[in-house]
Amino acid sequence: MQMLIVCLDDQNGMTFNHRRCSSDRRVTDLISLIAGANPLHIERYSKTLFESVRPSICPKLVIHDDIDDLLRSDPGILFVERSSCSGLSPDKIVVFRWRSCYPADMHFELNLSGYAKTEGKFHGNSHEEISVEIYEKTTK
Repeated sequence: MQMLIVCLDDQNGMTFNHRRCSSDRRVTDLISLIAGANPLHIERYSKTLFESVRPSICPKLVIHDDIDDLLRSDPGILFVERSSCSGLSPDKIVVFRWRSCYPADMHFELNLSGYAKTEGKFHGNSHEEISVEIYEKTTK
C-alpha cells in the first residue's frame, strides 16, 4: 500500500518561489503520527520540518537525496513537497490545506477521480484553520 501526504493551498499550489508555501508544527506532528512505526519517506529538503519530532513518535524517517528517488518509494508513506505527483497512483492521499492562495510555481496534478473523500479541520500552530482531506482509492 502506498500513501501520499501533501500540503497545498486552495488552488493546489505546492511551492511559492520554489519553496514550501507554509509549514505548521501541528501538521508535522500529525504526519509523524500517521506514519507511526511505518517508514516515512521524505526528500532531504523536508528534513528540517521533522527535526523536532521525537524518534519515539516517528522512528523510521527515510531521507532521500532527490525527488525521483523519493517517488520510487513503493510501498510506503511518502511526504512530497516538490513534485506534481502526476505519475503516482497511491492507495491513500492525505492533503493538508492552508486555506489560502499563493502565486504558486508548482501545482499538485494528481487526478483524484476514483477516490472517496473525507475531510475535517483543526487549529494549527501557525494557522487558525487547517483542513485535512483524506482520499481513499475506490477503484483498482
